[in-house]
Amino acid sequence: MGSLELRPLGVRAACAEVARLHRHLPRIVGGLFAASVFASGELVGVGVASQPKARLSRDGFTVEITRVATNGHKNACSKLYGALLRASAAVGYCKAITFTRLDEPGTSLRAAGFADDGLTREQSWSRPSRGRGEHTSQVRRWVKTLGAAPLFLSSDLNTRVSPPCPVVAPLLTENSLTDREPQQRTEGV
Repeated sequence: MGSLELRPLGVRAACAEVARLHRHLPRIVGGLFAASVFASGELVGVGVASQPKARLSRDGFTVEITRVATNGHKNACSKLYGALLRASAAVGYCKAITFTRLDEPGTSLRAAGFADDGLTREQSWSRPSRGRGEHTSQVRRWVKTLGAAPLFLSSDLNTRVSPPCPVVAPLLTENSLTDREPQQRTEGV
């Protein structure tokens, strides 16, 4: 086994590799950025980071690691999680989330510093607007804090304020934000 080497990879190419490598969820649609890992010149895994799928998690400061897929090469998953987390933090994300099936141990997630956030409630994949049959599922949610929210200058240009971020929001006082708060991201933007 050769040493692992990270390489950049476009999201579209990563999605194609996920279809080839992932054990149970081969289909992925889009993402924000991706990474790949090679051993002895051979592609052994890819990872994709995306905007969170859950609407309530889309606060503008949370990234979801939607897929990590490998051929089973030792430490490839951990290498990919580490790379995606560093890239997320570098562009200002405060928190990363990901999900695993109940039969997956989460070893690489623990190694990357994720904390087990418990189980989601068991629910159907069907919605009134899109039927998906009677399939229900429950998954384990994992969370990792990436750092504090970036600082922005307020309207008076002398005061630095942090935007509302799940990581630092409890530390903010009611009067600490000015009337020029950063806009929350909206659907379709």
